[in-house]
Amino acid sequence: TDPYLKAAGILGLTGFLRESQNLVVLWSPRYFSRLWCVYEVASWMHLEKETSKVHFFPLALALFGITVMFALFFSSFLLMWAARWTDVEYNLAAVVITLTSLAAPTHIIRRLIRDLQRMPRQVAAFSLKRAECFCCSNNHKIPGTDVDIPCDRELIEGQLALWGQATGEEDPLEKFDLYVREQLGSHILTKVGGSRIPYKMALMISVPVWGFNCDRLVLVSMVEPWGAMRLMLHYVTTYVAVFPTAIRVALLAAVFLDRTLGVRERLLEDLLVTVLGICMFAGYFLGCLALLVYALQPVSVVPQIIITVLVWAFTVLLYSEQGVRCLNRFESIGSKAVLEEEAVRISAESNLDYSVESVSEAAQIYAATRQQKEQKRLVAEQRRRPAAALPDVGGTSDVEEGSCRKHPLQVPPQLHEVRTSQSLESQSSTDAGGELETARIRHR
Repeated sequence: TDPYLKAAGILGLTGFLRESQNLVVLWSPRYFSRLWCVYEVASWMHLEKETSKVHFFPLALALFGITVMFALFFSSFLLMWAARWTDVEYNLAAVVITLTSLAAPTHIIRRLIRDLQRMPRQVAAFSLKRAECFCCSNNHKIPGTDVDIPCDRELIEGQLALWGQATGEEDPLEKFDLYVREQLGSHILTKVGGSRIPYKMALMISVPVWGFNCDRLVLVSMVEPWGAMRLMLHYVTTYVAVFPTAIRVALLAAVFLDRTLGVRERLLEDLLVTVLGICMFAGYFLGCLALLVYALQPVSVVPQIIITVLVWAFTVLLYSEQGVRCLNRFESIGSKAVLEEEAVRISAESNLDYSVESVSEAAQIYAATRQQKEQKRLVAEQRRRPAAALPDVGGTSDVEEGSCRKHPLQVPPQLHEVRTSQSLESQSSTDAGGELETARIRHR
């Protein structure tokens, strides 16, 4: 509640970032709607740090990894208990246990993937003025008390204004919005996606099941050393190659299902889609394990070497730079489709005919169409509002009751150019149409 301590904290954050080499962002769907989170990015931009040093880590991947880790642990424990059965019973139990243990991770990741697919829309529509803060949301009172708290928005926007004055910028807030939409947005959309998971993280997820086979490996080595070496190759390939690729395939399956079927409102339909995702994941995972187990049966080691090399080659390809680039192109189609669909929906009355070949082009068109819609809304409000109700051109107006009562509301720039409703309508349609045409020409 101390305004001086809060101001010192704001200034201290910039000093801390000045000494930092990287900025790690734990992203959630609400990240770009929180004022303090946005201020971190603004401070990074003010310090002229490299955009490539901003690392976005979706929390969805962490939740998915923990869920899969527990699923692998309990399924391995159940399979050890079922090892006393016959081969047919054991194989049937392995299929049932694998399918049931993957139900929760698959169902969770489908909904989290949906949030990741909406990230391009959030980036394209970003605006610092629409970011939320705790003080303004609670009318500058500590909930349940009458204790006043200072306005975070006044301090943060005031700090951004000081930075703008130091560099001679006319509108630092607008410059920051453009930085997020274009420069930072392009970096985010190429680094974050539904199936993009680091190999180290995928390898770490499979660690809990390593210990279940260590005692078996030691026991076999006492009886048959050569068989123990082949079994060790089998285990290493399973945990270091099959498990990471299976996790990547599961994420790709979730992206594919989100692209084609989406998240269903009815519970039964949504569960059926989850079952389809489980079958896709389990089919790949159990198929690879069946090949590796089959390679252990012959006396000759040649089949095992061939299958092992193929599995390792697929793993390297899937996590290599070229493989990641191909997957990024696959996922960008979905991001582009989301943006293009929204742009067409907003600007349907404009009868525009365009095609989008990249996410950046889609983001430009989406932002332009949103601006067009906002300007038309202002025109409609001015037509309904009497002339005497227009605010003073050179001043500011207090915020209405129920919103931020301490932070003055700046008069929108569009109102400074109001002469008549006809001239404003002509100006808005010309500006928005010009931006759309610029995006189309740049694309062509």
